[in-house]
Amino acid sequence: MPGEGVREFTFGRHRVTALSDRRGRVPADGQLGLFVGALPEELRALLPDGGVENAVNAFLIRRDDRVVLVDAGVGAPAGGNVRARLAAAGVAPDQVTDVLMTHLHGDHAGGLHEDGRAVFPNATLWLAQAEADYWNDDAARDALPEGRRGGFAGARAALAAMAGRTRTFAFVHPENPGNFAPGLPEDAAVRGNAELGAQGFPFSVVAVSLAGHTPGHTGYGLPAEDGRALLFWGDVVHRVDVQAPRPDVSVTYDVDPDKAAKTRREFLELQDATREVNIEVVVAGAHLPFQGVGAFTKARDGKGYVYAPWPGGRDAAPPGEGR
Repeated sequence: MPGEGVREFTFGRHRVTALSDRRGRVPADGQLGLFVGALPEELRALLPDGGVENAVNAFLIRRDDRVVLVDAGVGAPAGGNVRARLAAAGVAPDQVTDVLMTHLHGDHAGGLHEDGRAVFPNATLWLAQAEADYWNDDAARDALPEGRRGGFAGARAALAAMAGRTRTFAFVHPENPGNFAPGLPEDAAVRGNAELGAQGFPFSVVAVSLAGHTPGHTGYGLPAEDGRALLFWGDVVHRVDVQAPRPDVSVTYDVDPDKAAKTRREFLELQDATREVNIEVVVAGAHLPFQGVGAFTKARDGKGYVYAPWPGGRDAAPPGEGR
């Protein structure tokens, strides 16, 4: 049906489309081994009896003549639906002009390549240099148990398919970290951000270091317009049922679980801090339940957070139909 797995939003001058790559429910007990920093009985109290949604989302940004994908999903051979969702949104693979990559795990970068070829042949890949360095580091790979080294081959295959069309960037410590959204935490500013518009990207996008999940894990912020800013934050939250009330709980996929938890707390706090200056930071998350776009508010206990989907979305019109 039109709009299934495709949801559209308007943020200032940007037309943003959420794309459901994969989704399904998994039993709560099957999730217990995913988490780091909580006892099984604590997790059972947080996880709903009916299981949790296992979502993988990508996002599309359209502005002027640019068609920008944020992450690429797992890839069609692995059951991913990003290309089908793009088609439903009226976009062919060769129309994608840029891909903003949050990190190179397979559920984000697998959709970049197929049979050794780039799926988006005309796109420029934007990626933090720290992320590229990590996945090309043999010592980092060899330090992991054998069963966890496969991600390096996948990341390198994605980079090879995009060779010659990849732009890397380094994070800097700006004098004014508020160029994404006022109230950005000082610690986040120390980790740095990068204004991609100053590095050749066609419009203002602020890359924000979200290190922890991976060393170069990156968020992409559309600066505040009309009182709202949008942050594509990749894997800051994997399971909202657990990590909203318990931001201190990380997952086994995190390269540095402690740093990932620190990042999560800071960027949840960011949403409260910016409300004090009348800016609403909306987040788009790869593993938030589809539509994947929403906001967090402080819970009544003052410790955790509560997530609510952003209400401004609409079903995508079938290709060829106007708005």
